Amino acid sequence: MTQCFVAFAIAAAMTSIFAFRFQTWRRPKLLVGYFALFFVAELVCENLWLPPDALGIEVGFVCLGLAVIFCGVIWVGQRVGSLE
Repeated sequence: MTQCFVAFAIAAAMTSIFAFRFQTWRRPKLLVGYFALFFVAELVCENLWLPPDALGIEVGFVCLGLAVIFCGVIWVGQRVGSLE
């Protein structure tokens, strides 16, 4: 359970940072693909190379917080950009 939550949170953070940096929020299929890639890569790395419980639930909450922040910044940027 914790592994899936941490992998989800890390994938969400990486995807939101990618969307912010490269302005890809207009291409949802690409974002879903990147999310799936990051999620699977994190699960594989966590199961093969990291010791058990190396990434605690705290890491998941921090990454989820970063994802929410970046999604908020993207949303505000879209609103401000549409006003100009």
